[in-house]
This record gives sequence, structure tokens and C-alpha cells, in this order.
Amino acid sequence: MRHRLRLVADNPPSNVPFSAPPPIANNTTSALAAQTFGETFFPYAPQFVSFGEVMPDPTREEFDAKLATVEARTETRFVELSGKIDRLSDSVTALASGVTNQLTDIRREVRSENIFTRWTVVIAVVTSLIGAVAALWGTQGNLLAAFTAGLTLRTETKEASPTLPPAQPKR
Repeated sequence: MRHRLRLVADNPPSNVPFSAPPPIANNTTSALAAQTFGETFFPYAPQFVSFGEVMPDPTREEFDAKLATVEARTETRFVELSGKIDRLSDSVTALASGVTNQLTDIRREVRSENIFTRWTVVIAVVTSLIGAVAALWGTQGNLLAAFTAGLTLRTETKEASPTLPPAQPKR
């Protein structure tokens, strides 16, 4: 058997409002409490508290009731936790679908912008090729003109120069 502090009403107040202090009983418990704690700190304690009484062990019905209470609380907490997990799952699913929709919109925009970029690159390459071919033709035309001018100058100088008699060997 265990020793516990047990609340006992030695002299319950009669027709006294709750805020009014009850009368202090004159027994050994009250005297012990008054000596130990003082009546000013615990004015209600000497009348209602009995020290050193032995409480009986709980019965099987009390244990069953406590276990049922604990089981009901555990079940309630489990249901609350399950509901919170379901709400969290729903919010994560909604968030994921929103992110998926935004990514799809961004991909469409990027693809439409990629078309313009591709056309820009193709036009730049074609223009560069046309410019390179024009530069090559211009350079070849200038080189051909310079070569032709050189040939013409050579033939003209040969025809215009007087013919010298052949040189005679010295004796």
C-alpha cells in the first residue's frame, strides 16, 4: 500500500461563500500544519488536508477506466495527426500542380522565343556567307585586274623599246 496525501473535509464550511476563509479546525492535523507552514501562508490547508493516511490500491475497474481513457486520448491524437498529414498531403499536391503549370508556361514562352532566336541565327549565317562570297569575288576581281594590267604593261614596253644591235664581242 502506498502513502498519499489525501484531501479530507474535517469541518466543511456551511453557507459561507467560496472567497471567505473557512474556520480552522482544532485537531492535531491542523496544529501540525499551522506549526509547519503557518496559518498566513495556507489558511485553507489545515482544514482540508490530512497527512499520513494510507490510500488503498486502485481496483481493476479503476485501471480499466484509466487504460480506456488513455486509449481514447491516443486514438484522438492519432486521428488529429492523420488529419494533419492529409491536409499537408493535399497542400503539397496543390503546390506541385501549380509549379508544374508554371513550368509548362515557361517552356512555351522559351520555345516561342527560341523560334525567333533560330531565325536570327539563320539570317546572320546567310548574310555572313553572302558577305564572304562578295569579299572573295571582289578580291579575285582585283587580283585578276592587277595581273592583266601587268601583262599589258609588259607587252607594251617590249613593243615600244628600240631594238639595239646585237652586241659585238670585244677583241
